[in-house]
Amino acid sequence: MKRRSSERPTKPITAQCLRELFTKKVLRGQLKMPTDSDLEKLARVLEHWRGEFQRQSYSQNRRSLQSKVFAALASASEKLVQFDQGELNTAKEHAPQQALSYLKERLAESEDFCAEIEHIKELIEKGLPPGLFGHPALSYSPAINDATGWKWLADVLPADFVTAMKSANPEFAPGISHSGPVARFIAAVTPLITGEEPTIASVATQLKTRRRDRDESCS
Repeated sequence: MKRRSSERPTKPITAQCLRELFTKKVLRGQLKMPTDSDLEKLARVLEHWRGEFQRQSYSQNRRSLQSKVFAALASASEKLVQFDQGELNTAKEHAPQQALSYLKERLAESEDFCAEIEHIKELIEKGLPPGLFGHPALSYSPAINDATGWKWLADVLPADFVTAMKSANPEFAPGISHSGPVARFIAAVTPLITGEEPTIASVATQLKTRRRDRDESCS
């Protein structure tokens, strides 16, 4: 499922909002509603992750624009080197030594500039902050979870959802079925966080994949 690029979620995530989602899409008459206090805590958690997603999206969009800027600079600087090299080659046949020295200095400057631009361009493409090279305005702080779409929510939301449910459902120990409460919850709140609308089955698939990866890493 792709995020609707023309829309960014703006509706506040509140305890009342969660209560309505739980009633319509999560509980299904089989589970009790979490307490107001737990719903408020969960709403704050979801607002945190929405902010994290938006910051990461901003950083990604900014890095993309930076890459385009430095790609254009790299192309222009290569043309500058070619121009200075051509002028020097032409001048070698008739120009005095003083003029040749000047042209050699300009060529060296162009080559140094071209090399620096190319280096910074490579750093941006690798996701490293170009602020290290005296360009603090281009620095960024990537989100800790590389929040680029809804799938990362399968990593960060299950534990907080289970905690919120435990107060009203002490024996709550959800599995990861294609219609289970964890998958239903993540599918229900994702539109509020990223603007995407994954199916419950696709969320369950991500949960199962992550559980399998954890099991394999521990074996």
